[in-house]
Amino acid sequence: MTKSADTMEFKRQIEEQTVEFLAAFKRRDAQSLVKLYTDDVIALYPGSPPSQGRAALAKGYQALFDAGVKMSGITTQHYECDGTVGCALQIAHTSQGDVAALLTFRRGADGIWLASGEAVPGAPTT
Repeated sequence: MTKSADTMEFKRQIEEQTVEFLAAFKRRDAQSLVKLYTDDVIALYPGSPPSQGRAALAKGYQALFDAGVKMSGITTQHYECDGTVGCALQIAHTSQGDVAALLTFRRGADGIWLASGEAVPGAPTT
């Protein structure tokens, strides 16, 4: 694949996964959410130590659901990929305000891109 084709495929997969993510979040389905991440995902959230792995990430999402956080949409501001790594800057539109997230992605041998890292730098932006 050419770099241009790789980038188009990366964007396509991330757009599809964003739709899946939002639907799972609205269903409050933490297990479906974490299937969009690698097994060894690392998440960095303000005021919390880094968490690693799908199980830890699922606990974090469940805590958001228990706190009543709702999400109405996600806007991707920027995509970038090169070979088997990529990143995306996204804004999640939540009941607590807009929240920026930087996600890193890894492409598996099967060609599927999964999030391998997520960093949320601070409180809602609104």
